[in-house]
Amino acid sequence: MCLALRLKDDHKCFESNSKSDCVICGLELFSSRQSIEVLKCGHMIHLNCFNNMLTHSQYACPLCKKSMVDMAGVWASLDLEIAQQPMPADFADAKERVLYNDCSVKSEVPFHWIGQKCSNAECGGYNTTVLDRIGRWPTREQMIAAAQQQQLQRQQEEAQAQQEAQQEDAMLESDGDESDDVDEQD
Repeated sequence: MCLALRLKDDHKCFESNSKSDCVICGLELFSSRQSIEVLKCGHMIHLNCFNNMLTHSQYACPLCKKSMVDMAGVWASLDLEIAQQPMPADFADAKERVLYNDCSVKSEVPFHWIGQKCSNAECGGYNTTVLDRIGRWPTREQMIAAAQQQQLQRQQEEAQAQQEAQQEDAMLESDGDESDDVDEQD
């Protein structure tokens, strides 16, 4: 089995790790002629299997659920989405007990349907496993109504933005027509 030189001094070594099968395709790793990818967590899979997972938006190790790639950009995007979508009052007491897969911290956090951010400053991710729901949770009907209300609000905001853009275009167009009239009078 051959590993990339970039891994020489920078990988977690697990004894007999390469003597296992690829958890994606089931083929043996040690005698494989295919390239091997050593994940950040130290587990190994075929490079083709790794790339296929990424193509299908699968970013967590299939064995330990730790992130396989740097997710900082995704986490920053989720931070923005959550900031723009506050939870309805019905969810004020809804909490979840979660395990953050990347740092193994367990925490009790307020529920948000986009995700739960790790409070560990070194992690700060959203790669979680929900262990339990706690607190007072709204009924299914209340959850559906809240989601529909937020969707309606977004649609109204989009329609308003589109209407304002059309009005601005119309004003610019009428300003252009007035300057044409002035040119014709000269």
